[in-house]
Amino acid sequence: MINRVAVIGTGLIGTSWAAHFLAQGLDVVASDPDPAAEDRTRRSITGFWPALASLGLAEGASPDRLAFTRDWASAVDGADFVF
Repeated sequence: MINRVAVIGTGLIGTSWAAHFLAQGLDVVASDPDPAAEDRTRRSITGFWPALASLGLAEGASPDRLAFTRDWASAVDGADFVF
């Protein structure tokens, strides 16, 4: 069973998948070396959330389940799935 997903790289595709995994009620650890990536990723997911909610969210779905690190090795540690 997948409970925790690591998303390596938070450009448009990585951020979109992170939002999808969060909407499915999963914990997500995102990683990107860009110092501005965390803020950009969180703002994008906040912007996506109303559309995701209108499509239906899984039980426990929340953008608050997003963790962020610039160290990809930390992101994948304990992950059930790596994207």
